[in-house]
Amino acid sequence: MKTQNKAQNSSRNKKSQLPRADFHDYPAPGYYLITITAYPGTPRLSAINMPSEAILRKGEMIIPDNTELGEYVKEELMAIPRKNPKLQIRRYVIMPDHIHFVLHVVSELDKPIGRYLAPFTKECSQAYTSLANLPNFTTLFKPFDDQIIFNKEQLDRAIKYIEDNPRRYLS
Repeated sequence: MKTQNKAQNSSRNKKSQLPRADFHDYPAPGYYLITITAYPGTPRLSAINMPSEAILRKGEMIIPDNTELGEYVKEELMAIPRKNPKLQIRRYVIMPDHIHFVLHVVSELDKPIGRYLAPFTKECSQAYTSLANLPNFTTLFKPFDDQIIFNKEQLDRAIKYIEDNPRRYLS
């Protein structure tokens, strides 16, 4: 486990040093679709149960049932705006092995977005390490992916994507 742990952490550090979209000013106000995926072999964050036919016909969002770890991830995600008032979570879904959320940078940040998300992923990893009774700190998530949202149409599409994600998972 120690070797895999070091490999995960080493891989994370190398990738996190890569530049994102060099044409974009990430600390500026804007919207982003953030995806964070758990490493293979980690416990599930949620379960998605087949809903009733009525819910499927209505097209309502299917809400995954969070595991204990998923509940902790949710609490930490909801804490981001409390810890950083310049950031808001507009929509999110916790899937079995990843999370999606629309992050709204409300006003100019003094550092890149990743510096604000790092405490979130660290807290989630600490919870995973504790809940799984692991002897050493183990990174739960791979580095995050982001999509810059440039306009209202893209924002609406990102929100729809998040809302439809559990339904697509069941298909």
